[in-house]
Amino acid sequence: MQFTNYSRPTTMASVDTSLPPEPTGAAADFAALHSEEHPLKLYGGWFCPFVQRSWITIHEKKIPHQYVEINPYKKEPHFLALNPRGLVPTLAVPFDAQGKEQKALFESNIICEYLDEAFADDSKYGPRLLPTEPYEKARCRIWIDHISTRIIPAWYKLMQHTPDQAFYPYSIFHMERFL
Repeated sequence: MQFTNYSRPTTMASVDTSLPPEPTGAAADFAALHSEEHPLKLYGGWFCPFVQRSWITIHEKKIPHQYVEINPYKKEPHFLALNPRGLVPTLAVPFDAQGKEQKALFESNIICEYLDEAFADDSKYGPRLLPTEPYEKARCRIWIDHISTRIIPAWYKLMQHTPDQAFYPYSIFHMERFL
């Protein structure tokens, strides 16, 4: 179904913040495989597409790490101490020899680029995910930006709509428009 010129409903969708406290499905399997203590830690909410982007990068590059589940709607003090903005994903990067002290990175695109560059040994972590040639890398970043700024927000509008039927067609319209 194609919508043309759909206007935004006067009331916004409310976000359901009651989430299962633990990952479910395939996310639960992945989290369980990476639950042991490790100096490199990925903090995330299993349902978040930005966290999933970081998971995919870590998985594709076979990077050893620990996954720590965070409910981004109920941020705990230990997480806010690492990342005062409280964003997921957050990557805790060890910077001392023992891996005890950590610096935080956040924003999934930045985390993915960091992981691709920091774990660049092809024999250990596989090929680079982004091209090294500047023009081709820039073209990839254009598509990454399109997904981040158009597709994912439209997907969220669709997935987090309320039972208010006025909001649903608006969400579908935005999702189709950017695909």
